[in-house]
Amino acid sequence: MAAAPPASGDTGCSTHGNTRSASFFPTNGQWNKQGHALAHYAASKAGVNGFIRAAALELAADRITVNGVEPGMIRTPAMDNLGDADVNAAIARGIPLGRLGEPGDIAAAMLFLASDAAAYITGQTIVVDGGATLPESSAVMP
Repeated sequence: MAAAPPASGDTGCSTHGNTRSASFFPTNGQWNKQGHALAHYAASKAGVNGFIRAAALELAADRITVNGVEPGMIRTPAMDNLGDADVNAAIARGIPLGRLGEPGDIAAAMLFLASDAAAYITGQTIVVDGGATLPESSAVMP
């Protein structure tokens, strides 16, 4: 995986002629549980999305793909900051798939984007959140 071709002018492409890059940034900046927008956080994430799209356009001629992964509520030590097991269970109930994500869910998306199976995908962001950001989801509806 490479973010940009080496300075020598060699594209560093594999035998398949493609190099892939993926970014990682969380989705949960859109709304907090009280339904208040977190404008500063959402703006930074929109900036990352814009960067992914611009980099994808700039690097496409070198057959380098650039994509992103936006994780939702993932079971990590940081979840302890939100509360105890009851709080985490309540959060999981609000996710359409009915569970918190696991680190492996994010790793699988990253591995897919880095694989030859994603050779024709560029400038995109995969949201890995169990459906929590779907407009109809109770996780985003106030």
